[in-house]
Formats: sequence, structure tokens, C-alpha cells
Amino acid sequence: MGPELPTERPRPVGSRLLRTGSLYAFASLIQRGAAFILIPVYSRYLSPSQFGVVHLSEAVASVVGTIAVFGLPPALGRIYFQNTEGTDEHKTSVSAVVQLSLGLSVGFGTLCIVLGPYAMQLVPRFSVAFHPYLSIAIIAAICLQILNVPLTIARSQERAGKYVALSLSYFGISTAGILVLVVAIPGGSYGMLLAREIAAAIMAAIGIYLVREWLFSKTTRSAASDALRLALPLVPHQLVAFVLGAGNRFFIEYYHSTEQVGLYSMAHSVGMAMSVVTATLMMAWTPVFFQKAKQGGESLKSLGDLSGAMIGGLIVIAGIGCCFGPIAVRYLLDARYAPSSQAVALVIGGYLFHGLFSLFQLAVMQSGKTKLLAPVTALAALGSLAANFILVPKFGFMGSAWGTLVAYVVEAVLVFVLAQRLFKVPYPMHRIAMWLLGFAVVLAASQMDFGQIGSVLVGSVCLTVLIIAVGFGARQYIRKLWVS
Repeated sequence: MGPELPTERPRPVGSRLLRTGSLYAFASLIQRGAAFILIPVYSRYLSPSQFGVVHLSEAVASVVGTIAVFGLPPALGRIYFQNTEGTDEHKTSVSAVVQLSLGLSVGFGTLCIVLGPYAMQLVPRFSVAFHPYLSIAIIAAICLQILNVPLTIARSQERAGKYVALSLSYFGISTAGILVLVVAIPGGSYGMLLAREIAAAIMAAIGIYLVREWLFSKTTRSAASDALRLALPLVPHQLVAFVLGAGNRFFIEYYHSTEQVGLYSMAHSVGMAMSVVTATLMMAWTPVFFQKAKQGGESLKSLGDLSGAMIGGLIVIAGIGCCFGPIAVRYLLDARYAPSSQAVALVIGGYLFHGLFSLFQLAVMQSGKTKLLAPVTALAALGSLAANFILVPKFGFMGSAWGTLVAYVVEAVLVFVLAQRLFKVPYPMHRIAMWLLGFAVVLAASQMDFGQIGSVLVGSVCLTVLIIAVGFGARQYIRKLWVS
């Protein structure tokens, strides 16, 4: 026998996260960077009322898109790792998800376009017309659900370059369309929705081409039923998540106006930078989590330490956003949007806790008991609805921002308790709790009026203390990213 060939050493987790995460971050930074540059432009060409129409239309469309795919694209990230890649079982299970996702989304979307005008007649005091606004937004949402299938497969395969190319293509096409249909040809709300629909349709066609291997492969009824069994429990969870993320806009529109919706939506657009950070991290972390969770043993301890490092980083980033986000709104956007500045910090805080929810829920998905996620988010959504019902009539969009923040905190706490019962991961919770307390101080400072200079100074001092505390406490966990 010849000499044994040296086996390739497994790539450390930290290296993998840096490699894939840096690509995801690159795409997100380009998208968010360009989006932040364009937000001041949009604020000058779209009034708060027009901006509110866009976001109300897309909120309705997101519900349709969520129901249309029956939770299959989110479940695909878990189903992809059920069987060994390259086997017949693997191809059969993935093909079932792809075929069901595309078939159900097109069928359900068509049904909604036909019956939508009649359904909207039953909704009291809703000021957005189905044609053209809602119908355009629904078509775009269905197309994006189709695109989500190849995106999920690329992420599961850790082909970050392919994921980035698809994401940036959609962003580039939609941005170009908005500049033409909103800025060059002032089309208002209709122009922005139409530009996004065109971009989504183009990318959906590309997405169908990319998954043709799975789309035309043979599958089985049992594979389809297994996929639906895992995916369907995610639908109530996603719908409730919609209530948490966008349902408050309907309260604001009902009790006040589309202008107030526009003010909140602008604060949400700026604060969503935090959502992009957490989503980028989760795209890189999710396949690593499922692989290490499958190994068990010492890998679970490693999961807890690595998660501690990531949570500390997220808290610091959220603190920076709370400190300087409101200032950016006041000085960079059109003066019509200045009242939304304080809501930015609350939105950032909400997305921090939603990011913690996303991280903790991976343990629930690993246990296979995804149906338990719906009650968790349902409780949080009920709290959000109650808070909006109480606060919005009196405080407008600011009351909604506070209510949504509280709901996201409740959601994160509940899913953490559930996850620890189903698939225990040893997180360094004592340090995480102290970091979150420091973040609460930064957030509180952002809501107080110390004058322009005083607010910057107070916020900066609180932020500096937070950064030092997190950096000192997380240094050992960060070191483990490279030796895991």
C-alpha cells in the first residue's frame, strides 16, 4: 500500500464564519449603504403619506406571500441537512420542497389577485386601493418567495458568492427602477411599487432557472408530506411574526393617517440596518449551528461560547445605532420626516431582540418541534396588539414603536426558555444579561432630550461604557471563534 494521503483539516468555525459572513456582510453593506444614500432622496420625492401607502401595500403583500408558500422556504434550511448530500433521499426531499414552493406560491398568488378586490371591500376604513397598489405588491411578494428558494439552497450549500450575486442583482434592478419611476418620472407610490415588482419578476425567472435540477426531479408523496409536516407549523409563527413586525402600521392608519404610517415606516427603514446585521450573521451561522448541533458533545459547549461572542457584538452594534441613528434622521432626511427620529432607536432595539429570537429558535428547529414556535410568537403578538391598541390612539406612531419593542423582548425571552427545554445550549447568560442592561441605558438616553450637544455627549458616554463591558467580557469567546 502507498503512503496515506494527508486528510484535509476541517476549516475552523471562525474561519468559515469569516469567509461566508464577510460575503453576506459585503452584500448587505452595499445594499444598506446604497439604501441609506437613497433614503434622503426618497424623502424628498415621496411625502410621508405616499411612503405610508407603499409600506401598507407591502405589509398586506407580505401576508399573502407568507401563506402562499406554506412555510416551505424557511423549512428548507433544515430539510436540506436531513439526509446526506448527494444521496437519492436528499435529492427527493429537496425536490419536494422546491416543487411545492413554486406550485403553491403561483397558485395562491393568482387566487389572491382574482379575489382580492372583493375581500378588501370587507375591510373597514382601509385607505389603500387594491388596484393598482395592493395587486402590484402581491405579485412582487410572490416573485420574491420564488427567488427565496434558490437563495435558501445557496445558503445551505454555503455558496455565499451565489447568494450575494442573486441578492445584489435584485437590489440593483429594483433601485434602478425606483430612480427612474420615482425620481426621473415622479410616479410616487405607484412608481416605487412597480419598480420593485419588475425587479422581483425578473429575479423570479432567474430563480426558476437555477432550481431546474430540483424542479424536474422525481419526488415522492411521502417526501412532500414530510416537508409539509415540518413546514406548516412555521406558517402561524410567520404570520404572528408579521403582526409583530408590520401589523402596527394598520393600527396607525386606522387611528391616525397614512402620513403617520409614513413617519413610522421611515424610522423603520433606517432602523432596519440592525435587522440587516442580524440577518447577515444568521445566514452564516445557521448551517454551522445545525452541523455542530448534530455532532453533540463538546460541540454544544462551543455553540454556547460562540453564540455569546455574537450576541455581545450585536448588542454593541445596536448601541451604536441607538446613539447616532436619531441624529442621522434629523440631519440627513427631509424636514417632513424629523418627527420620526426618536422612533429609530426603538426600532433598532426591537430588531436586536428579534435577532436574539432568531438565534435561540435554531435550537427549537434542531429539535424538530417547530410547531411550538407559533404559541411563543402568538403570545408576543398578542402583547404587541394590546400595546398598540392602548398606546397608538394617544401617542401615534411613537406608541406603536414602544409597543413593538416590548413585544420583541417578550418573544426573545419566551423562545429562549422554550429552546433551553428542547435542546439545551450553554449560553453565558449572566454576561449577556449585564450587556443587555447596559444597552437599556443607552436606549433610555436616546429617548431623553438633553439638547443637541448634551444628547450626543450623554449617549456617547453610555455607549463607551457598554463597548468596554462587552469587549472585556466577550474576549474569551471571540478567541474561541478561531480555535473551535
